[in-house]
Amino acid sequence: AFRMPPYVQLYDTNNLGGYGRADKVTDLNDANNPLNSVYNSDYADRGLNVNLELSGEVDLIDGLVFKTQGRLSSGNSNNYTFNYPSNGGNFIKLQADMNEYFNYSYSMLWENFFNFNKRIGDHNISATIGNSYGPPHLYRTISVAGSNYTSNEIKNIALANSNSVTGSDVNSGKARISYFGRVGYTFMDRYVLNA
Repeated sequence: AFRMPPYVQLYDTNNLGGYGRADKVTDLNDANNPLNSVYNSDYADRGLNVNLELSGEVDLIDGLVFKTQGRLSSGNSNNYTFNYPSNGGNFIKLQADMNEYFNYSYSMLWENFFNFNKRIGDHNISATIGNSYGPPHLYRTISVAGSNYTSNEIKNIALANSNSVTGSDVNSGKARISYFGRVGYTFMDRYVLNA
């Protein structure tokens, strides 16, 4: 609104969309009325993400412990923008249009490892071995668009007179697996060797 010509009213009931406008040809100005952008578009964004983490530990024998842990993550999201017909001066929308995006995803990570720790007199021996596994990330997305609505009250792309898929994506993740290990020796709590 700061760059708009001072003679342009914020509200104009005679203009499509109900807000004042200026344009490059008539007013030599490219400023758009911010109220037109705010009040002639509906936007919604929804999402749900869940992370579940579980772990368990078992003492197998004196000094030897097995531990397993895993994490499962999932998410869903949806957002849309519905634009009402309006004349912003430098841009004109003679019919309503809508863009909508859907996404869901699932991922998992699973780790297992053994820990050994034993003290014999002045000697302390420790060791860890394990693995980590992450299967391919599962996800799907789609972006759709619709226009030429019979009524501006209908905000459903399936009911638009013209609709299309504007983008989509499916799994492209890769599985990951790794192995790790460590051995440690300490003498008299002073001399340390790790490998």
